[in-house]
Amino acid sequence: MISIGVVNTGVMGIQGGLNDLEREANQIARAGHDDPSSENVVESLVELEKAERQVGASAKVVKAAVETQDTLFEAWA
Repeated sequence: MISIGVVNTGVMGIQGGLNDLEREANQIARAGHDDPSSENVVESLVELEKAERQVGASAKVVKAAVETQDTLFEAWA
């Protein structure tokens, strides 16, 4: 079914975004110890925001796929 592929794509986007969130959060936490440069912190904050948006957008993809599938099932019933 097509929506399963869409759901998988959305879930992969969520997982990728969560991985990015974890990586950037760790970089921010280490920033004072490894490199005192504020540029790295700012860059990590920007990347953190991008990852957050990726997770949100991917969740919307999953929601839309599930809602579409439910609508199709209701129409066939």
